[in-house]
Amino acid sequence: MQLSQRVERSFRFDFFYNEEKCETVEGGIQKTTFICFNCQKTYKSQQTLRRHMYHECGQEPKYQCSFCSKKFKRRDQLQTHIQERHFR
Repeated sequence: MQLSQRVERSFRFDFFYNEEKCETVEGGIQKTTFICFNCQKTYKSQQTLRRHMYHECGQEPKYQCSFCSKKFKRRDQLQTHIQERHFR
């Protein structure tokens, strides 16, 4: 029988960006996640968390699709939407 051990450490990672880094070891595999203190969303990298905090968290969508009026918080999300939904 194989036993699975789960160990979790969570600590404040960066005061300026208000981030939390969570390291989890489960079954011998270490996983690191970065957590937004404002909305509790989790990300696999610090870079994507910071992009979320700068462009998305608490922000109103400011990019609107001219084809269907759907709104996005980031321009790259709008561009991807247009390519995938309207120019297939």
